[in-house]
Amino acid sequence: MLSSSRFLKICQRVRDHGIIPEFLPGIRVGRGMADVGSEEFILIAENKLLSLFTGKVTEINQSERQHLFGVPSSDQMIAVIESAGSVIVRIEYIDRRFWSIELNSGQAVPLARTISEALLHALVVVSFSTEVAQKILSDLEVPRLITERVVNE
Repeated sequence: MLSSSRFLKICQRVRDHGIIPEFLPGIRVGRGMADVGSEEFILIAENKLLSLFTGKVTEINQSERQHLFGVPSSDQMIAVIESAGSVIVRIEYIDRRFWSIELNSGQAVPLARTISEALLHALVVVSFSTEVAQKILSDLEVPRLITERVVNE
């Protein structure tokens, strides 16, 4: 299944702020295209990409790698969140519209339209300063930040 354009845009911004994937065969990567948005690939060899959109295999050289960004799986995102010392204490699907993630650290994680996007939001929140995280997640049409959770259960 292809990732949403919103998810790929966040992945590209994460790369722009210094998180660069290890280019090993089997990883998913994306590449931004000026007029089209982003395209998603699987690295099938050190210098070969398989487009998940067209099925076409293309060769890339070392200089073209700087334009690629990682497209993490859910298990990879959870591993990064946990390696940062955070634990997901709650995941909720609100009104069958938005996903909410609560971290043990209390850090505010923006709501998201998909669970993958919610995990990526949490990854960004735990990996960067609040200022950088807000910049990465800004103007992406996500609902407002959950700044405080009041539980009266």
